[in-house]
Amino acid sequence: MSTLAEKVAVMQAHGEGKAIQFKDIVHGPAVWNDVGRPAWNWAQNEYRVKTERTSPRAFRIGFDSGGSTTGLQYHDGRPMRVSSRPTCESSLFVEKIDE
Repeated sequence: MSTLAEKVAVMQAHGEGKAIQFKDIVHGPAVWNDVGRPAWNWAQNEYRVKTERTSPRAFRIGFDSGGSTTGLQYHDGRPMRVSSRPTCESSLFVEKIDE
C-alpha cells in the first residue's frame, strides 16, 4: 500500500502531465496498465508514474535438444515470470542472434 506522500507525489506528477499507470490490487491479476484519467480509487488500485525505459530488456531463452523452450531468464539469471495474458510488461520482441 502506498503512503500518503507517495499518493500525493503520483497525483502531482499527473497534474504535471506525466503518464500514470494503475493495477487492480483487489481483483487482479496485478498488471500495470496505462490510464489517461485516473479515478484515484486507492482502495482498489495502486498507481505509479510510468517509468520510461532507457534500454531494451535483455533476457535469455533456454532450449532443450528438441527445440522447445525450457525457461526464460533476465540477463542476470533471475527467472522471468511469463503471463499467458499479453500485457505491456510481458510482451517481448525476440530476435535470434547467431553467435
